Amino acid sequence: MVQFGHLLIATATILVQVIAFVHVPQCSTSSTLTTISMAKRKPSMAERRKRRAKKMPGFTVDRGILNDLPPVDRWEKTKPTEAPQPTTMSAAEEAAATQSEESEETNKKAMSLVESQRKSVNSLTFIRKRVEESFPINDAVQSLAEKGFFVHDGFLSAKVGGETDEEDAAFADDLLTEMLSEGSNMLGTDKLERDITRLGDGEYAARIVGGEKYVDCPRITEYVVSLTRHLPPLLNKAIDALSDAKHDEA
Repeated sequence: MVQFGHLLIATATILVQVIAFVHVPQCSTSSTLTTISMAKRKPSMAERRKRRAKKMPGFTVDRGILNDLPPVDRWEKTKPTEAPQPTTMSAAEEAAATQSEESEETNKKAMSLVESQRKSVNSLTFIRKRVEESFPINDAVQSLAEKGFFVHDGFLSAKVGGETDEEDAAFADDLLTEMLSEGSNMLGTDKLERDITRLGDGEYAARIVGGEKYVDCPRITEYVVSLTRHLPPLLNKAIDALSDAKHDEA
């Protein structure tokens, strides 16, 4: 009869040994010890990782801001973002808006036209007043009779009777400035022609005809129109008066 007296299992080195002591009935004066050993088993990958982890020192990772973030496998519920709905206008509102824009554009054009007409009337009136009130008509007639020409400077800016109105002086300065600007613009845009009769003088000329050309030089056109309308009757009247005086003397 065989009796197992002690069983020892060692797991520290992953080597399992089973040692059995077999006691044989004393059939003789000596005893027999029998040892049974099992073959080594290859450790699994999980066991290797556990073994490696036990050998490595422990440490902690500072996640910082990552601690405040939810795990990647968990989604927080959020409200869906709604796209802004385009605002639609009714047919009546569109018609009203279109009418309002057209009305505003019409008002601007009307205001611009009124301002242009006002400046035109003021210029024509100012030149007529200068012809009637400040032009030396008798000196002009006398010079024409004796020399055939007459030169007069300061027609628009000369004082009347040694005095001038501040408003008229300011208007005259503005008028002269606009006329000079119009001439410069026409020269820069090739709307003036070189005077070939005086080629060496570098003079340029243009016909003032009005109509479609009025927009090129509105103030100069108004100057020519008002001057040629109001000055000739005064000259003719003065010339007739001078002829009558000479006739009477004779």
